[in-house]
Amino acid sequence: MKALSLLSLSLALAAPAVCSADEPYRIRPVDIRGTLSVVEGRLMVGLSGKLNHGSSEWTLPPGWRTKPVSLSPSGAGAYRGWSIGYDPKTRQGVVTLDKPGEVRCFWKISDAKGPVGSYLRADAGKYEGWYLTVDDKVEKATDRDGKPYTFHRLLLTKEPSKRSLWTISEIGR
Repeated sequence: MKALSLLSLSLALAAPAVCSADEPYRIRPVDIRGTLSVVEGRLMVGLSGKLNHGSSEWTLPPGWRTKPVSLSPSGAGAYRGWSIGYDPKTRQGVVTLDKPGEVRCFWKISDAKGPVGSYLRADAGKYEGWYLTVDDKVEKATDRDGKPYTFHRLLLTKEPSKRSLWTISEIGR
């Protein structure tokens, strides 16, 4: 009985430490070699090049599979307090800090009907319920150090496609 009480006490003390803090995650599109990233203020799926001035870790709170959540770059740095939203004029995914003309919103994360992947669906504004989807077009850019990289932009689509599927994995697990 004493052992059971000690076990219960240790679980009760450990639970807040495990579940109270937001954890860093990596979010990747299914079947596309890249990672959801923010580079110099641009939300993208980075494909090539070293992302020297970007972030590819995302903070998700406990319970992210059951309730709408804000998707924010992990850690301190240039994009602390920013989150994923969209531009209602272009339906393009953006990282925003309440910039005029952009919708900062929560996202519903739901499992796809297939064996792999989750959908990210906007939970506010004109395009509520629409899917965050990787654009087909590959674009090229250079970072502020002059190093080239390639990427896909993100946009909202009314219907899901295979480019709307994401894997979400906790970093370090």
